[in-house]
Amino acid sequence: MKLCVFQGTFNPIHNAHLRVADFVCQNCSSDIEFKRGGKSYTYLTIKELYDIYKPDGLINFIIGTDAFEKIESWYETEKLKKLVKFLVFIREDNFDVSRYDYLKQKGYNFEFQKLPYEDISSTELREKIKIGVNIENFVPQKVKEYIEKHGLYKS
Repeated sequence: MKLCVFQGTFNPIHNAHLRVADFVCQNCSSDIEFKRGGKSYTYLTIKELYDIYKPDGLINFIIGTDAFEKIESWYETEKLKKLVKFLVFIREDNFDVSRYDYLKQKGYNFEFQKLPYEDISSTELREKIKIGVNIENFVPQKVKEYIEKHGLYKS
C-alpha cells in the first residue's frame, strides 16, 4: 500500500488547497483521509500511519514551498525526513529549484510538483476577510458562507 499525506492548518481552506488534493488523488492514487483531534505534530502522525498501515516504501508528504522552506524547524525534523518523501508544490512564479539543493545535501527526500500557479494563501485570505474584501473567487461557496455565518477572521 502506498500512502500520501496532505496536512496543514488550512485556515481557511481555499481553492488552491483543493486543487492540490484533487491533483494528488488523480495522479498519485491517494485516497486516504486522516482525521485527528487536538494539536498534532507531523512526525507523530507519520509514525502512527506506519504503525497502522505498514506502507510500501516512504509515505509521500504533500507540502507547499512556503512551508517546506521552514522544514528544518519542524518537530523531530531529523526523524521525519527519514520517513517521508516530500511532494513540494511550487507557490511562486519563476521558481528556482536550486535554492533547495542544500536540503538534498542534508538528507531530505523531495521532488517538485508542477501545477498551474495560483497566487493564494490562507494568510492573505484572512487579511482580505478582516478588511472586508470579497473572497468568493478563492474559496468554495460553502466555506465562504461558513466564514460569514460565524464571523471568522474579523478581529
